[in-house]
Amino acid sequence: MASDLVDTYGSSLVILGLHCSDSNEIPWNIERRAYYAPLPFLGYPTWLVDGYLDSWSGDPPWSVWDDDVDARLLVPTDVTIELSATEGDTPDIWDVTAAVCIEPGGVGKTMRIYLAEVLDNFPVPAHFTRNGLRQVATTEDIVLAPDECTDVMRTFTLDATSMAAMGDVSFVGWAQEALAAGPADVFQASQLNPTEVFNDGFESGDTSVWGPMTP
Repeated sequence: MASDLVDTYGSSLVILGLHCSDSNEIPWNIERRAYYAPLPFLGYPTWLVDGYLDSWSGDPPWSVWDDDVDARLLVPTDVTIELSATEGDTPDIWDVTAAVCIEPGGVGKTMRIYLAEVLDNFPVPAHFTRNGLRQVATTEDIVLAPDECTDVMRTFTLDATSMAAMGDVSFVGWAQEALAAGPADVFQASQLNPTEVFNDGFESGDTSVWGPMTP
C-alpha cells in the first residue's frame, strides 16, 4: 500500500496520511474529508491522487495505485516548490518556508499554499501508516505570473511524540487550486526532513563530512 508507493517512487511522490474515525484524528482531517465531499466516499482507506482523482476506496491491489500515480507523473507542471527550515530558539520550534515559483513560459495562476508537519510510521510502523498528519498551518492564497516566485513561511511547534521520533518528522508543502471545495488539482508538492538541515555537521562541529574547497 502506502509503503509500496514510497519505496517505488521515492522523492517523486509526497504522501499525506490523514486519520479519521480513530484516536489519531485531528479536526483538520474531518474538514478535509468534507472538502472532498463531491467525490464518492465508500469507506477507509480512501486514496486521492493530486487532489482530485478518487481512485479507490478499500484495500486495492498494488497495480491500481501504481497505475494512477504513473498516469499523473506524465502530466507536466509549471509550478516548483522548494522547502527550507530553520530551528527556532528551542529544538521543538521550526520556521518552515516554501519558495513557490511558476517557471518561465508557464501559465499564471492563483494557488492555495499548504504547509504541514507529518510523522512517518505513525502511530505504529505498518505498510499503510506513512506520513501521518500531525498539524497543518493556516493556508495562504497567492497569485503568480510566469517567471515569478514568492515565499510562504509558517512556524511549527512539535509535540513530544514528534520530538521523540525526529528521524520520522517531515514538513510538507503543496500548491493547490484555490477552490472552496474539491476536487482541486495539486500543482506541486515537496517534503523536507528537518534532520537533513544540518547534515553537513556544521552545527555540531563535526567536520568529517566536509570536503576540500576548490577555487
